[in-house]
Amino acid sequence: MKIKEIQDIINFIKKTDLDDVSIETENYKIRVKKNDTSITQIKGKKEKDNKDKTESDFEQEMVTQHYGLVVHQALNFVINKQDLDDYIQSGLIGLLKAIRNYNPDRSKFSTFATVCIRNEILKYAKKQKRQKRKRRVSMKRGISSRRNA
Repeated sequence: MKIKEIQDIINFIKKTDLDDVSIETENYKIRVKKNDTSITQIKGKKEKDNKDKTESDFEQEMVTQHYGLVVHQALNFVINKQDLDDYIQSGLIGLLKAIRNYNPDRSKFSTFATVCIRNEILKYAKKQKRQKRKRRVSMKRGISSRRNA
């Protein structure tokens, strides 16, 4: 079952007037309450006991599915190929923030993720630009102070 299908199921359940719903598919057990949603992955009809592991598995699956989106956004900002890995890394941070803060009632996930990824890459690019400017300024001050001495 794909993440999109799971999100569609959750959205459908939230639109109904039911207070507490549990659905079990072949790989996942989904429980939706009014203010809480839990997704548990099932392996061999046994549920994983640790909820953190299921959330990290879910995040890992989402990162794998949307990695191309991160690379596409990073390529829009890259000037030289050496910086591509850094931009992808900052884009992945944005993707993780998108996964953790996504609200299915407001927009599609890919739209929300694109904005989060782009913002994180922009933040990284601005930080890099500031650091280069600081280095340049300190070099000029060092040279000018030698001339005056």
